[in-house]
Amino acid sequence: MIGYTGTDGYDFSSSAAVVDGHFAGLVLDDNNQSELTDSRIADWCEQLKQEAGLGS
Repeated sequence: MIGYTGTDGYDFSSSAAVVDGHFAGLVLDDNNQSELTDSRIADWCEQLKQEAGLGS
């Protein structure tokens, strides 16, 4: 699988989405951190491109 993201910057006590210390995919918190949503999506899309070998 590609697209794992770090847990830094998220305030949570536990999550089933955490695998080996990383989120399995992109996690968005529009209720508490909506100001970070756009940048998290953009960064994750770039990460996916790199992981898939499509980035420059």
